[in-house]
Amino acid sequence: MVGHGTENNFIIKSGKVVSSTSLDLWLDFQQEQVSNCYQLIIYEACYSGSFIPVLKPENDQKRIVISSTSKKQRARFSFDGTLSFSFTFWSILNYGEILSDAFEYAKYTMLAFQKACIDSDGNGIANEKYDDQVDDFKIGKPVPSGSTPSKIHAIGIEPVIDNPDSALIWADDIVPSDNLKRVWAIIMHPDNNSSQEDDIDDIIDEIFSTYDLLDLENDGRYELIYDNFSEPGQYTINLFTLNSDNYCSYTSFVYKNIICEPDLYEDDNSIENSSIFWVNKKNQKHNFHNKDDVDWVKFQVIQGNDYEFRAENLGDDCDIEMAFFNTDGITCLPDLLSILQNSHTFYHILLLCQYKYFKWILQD
Repeated sequence: MVGHGTENNFIIKSGKVVSSTSLDLWLDFQQEQVSNCYQLIIYEACYSGSFIPVLKPENDQKRIVISSTSKKQRARFSFDGTLSFSFTFWSILNYGEILSDAFEYAKYTMLAFQKACIDSDGNGIANEKYDDQVDDFKIGKPVPSGSTPSKIHAIGIEPVIDNPDSALIWADDIVPSDNLKRVWAIIMHPDNNSSQEDDIDDIIDEIFSTYDLLDLENDGRYELIYDNFSEPGQYTINLFTLNSDNYCSYTSFVYKNIICEPDLYEDDNSIENSSIFWVNKKNQKHNFHNKDDVDWVKFQVIQGNDYEFRAENLGDDCDIEMAFFNTDGITCLPDLLSILQNSHTFYHILLLCQYKYFKWILQD
């Protein structure tokens, strides 16, 4: 069932409503008339979760009930329906996956806005520990030969060096590719208020974006430069493929965009503004708050002493480099032993950060 709904009512059309109680009676009657009647009810509408406790089967009959929302939530259909529980759920089923996998994919796709529910043991209580471990059965006819959905086997994201708000999103090793019609991404932006019911309709266009990935080099790698990673937080990137037979596949990954304020030692991007680091004193907490940030630190050494320099508590995406310079800030010292040649002399450390990029190889 797909359409409009209110709490405990499915609206077929204007003036035509089916209540959860009426539907339960019809389903119970069918199971009384047909032995071993296994029922599967999938309901996509606003407040669809209100049907689950009412549709509890009688006499230990087999019935699975899936709703696209909880009992107090509205259902979302955005970008011509491509951002909805139903689109992902039926797309996954259409290329031959099992029911539990289709439910999990669809649930997590829409989790920022609505909470899909499932009751598989017939007790009228949704999303219990084992509810999503339903029998591994499939719905519909098998995918015909030659119509295998095009699956993405490698995805990645790389920062654009000259624009901190941009990144290159790519998908590669898409198999099969001969009948591939479209590759696109739906990007969910971080938003702390996205779970508040009153705000969702106003902000949905702001926190979701959909864009096509293009194979401009005709090498099988589809790319998109996305230039709106402007807010700190976690972005969810959902990638879809569609072939000429209208079979769809889907994968998802998370990109964490970390934006931080300058550290206490800025502006220390030049040797003239280098901060003093007192050996064996309190550690200094530096960060690289943008792609152009470097930190100069100067320190004093005493002849005959050994020194060890460490950078600790690095972020996952920070590949730090340290370079040692003479007092002129130009002569790079090849090793630490050379700084012991003179006593009571200030030397300089240049701290650099090389940003890593992300790449995932997807396993079947």
